[in-house]
Amino acid sequence: MKQKIIAAISALCAALLAIGPWTLFPACTPTAEKIMKCHWCMRALIPVAVILLAVCAFELIVKDKAGLSALFAAGAVGFAMPVLLIKVIIGGCAVETMACNTTAFPAVMAVSAAGVVCQLAGIFLKKA
Repeated sequence: MKQKIIAAISALCAALLAIGPWTLFPACTPTAEKIMKCHWCMRALIPVAVILLAVCAFELIVKDKAGLSALFAAGAVGFAMPVLLIKVIIGGCAVETMACNTTAFPAVMAVSAAGVVCQLAGIFLKKA
């Protein structure tokens, strides 16, 4: 039962990563002259979130302890990817007052952190 709750919360976090930057916590609006880096960063979140949703679906199905631990570990790494996209790989606008730096990126990092915590909890609760 704990496995299903953790997988459901993780799936919610993954869905927020896919949908949130376009609805709940939008990044900077692209202009006709220039598309900001944060736009591409938010676009790169979509495939990461889809993969995380697939991992969460498998977490709901798998009953094997070792397989489930491997899925939780893969999910933890997957939920760390949005932070890497924001801080290392793509980044965002240089101006600290832009929407991506004040709203979108902090929200994405909070959702990612919640996902990592859920996945790590799944690893440790499954061993107990």
